[in-house]
Amino acid sequence: MMTESEAVRGASRVAPLLIVDDDESMRMLLAKILEREGWHVACAAGGAEAIDVLRGPLPGLVVLDLLMPGTTGWDVLEFMEGRPRLSAVPVVVLTAFGEEATAPRHRPVIHKPVEADLLVRVVRELSDEACAQAHARASARA
Repeated sequence: MMTESEAVRGASRVAPLLIVDDDESMRMLLAKILEREGWHVACAAGGAEAIDVLRGPLPGLVVLDLLMPGTTGWDVLEFMEGRPRLSAVPVVVLTAFGEEATAPRHRPVIHKPVEADLLVRVVRELSDEACAQAHARASARA
């Protein structure tokens, strides 16, 4: 029998995670790490492609590189924060910067090079938290 927390954790893996990075090898590495842990993954090769994807079905979470040519991760965050349906989607920020000052407010930051265990832990925590919040909202409406 599945416990409630296991059910919530499983539900968090239904919607695919969106990985946004202009570096193909980084996208593939991140996808491999997260798929190995049971998540479904979609990828975008840059900010403009990410915005196109975000106009469709909501991802369960976004793993977002900040520094990309053209439409940057900062632009994607601004797009998401300006739309109520996207503003609640959890975002994990990736950066090659060494200082926390570069991090957007209220977003977990993972510095490159990415440690697999840290990525999995942060994604799991955010996914579980988002599912618990969605469950609480659904229960409040019932």
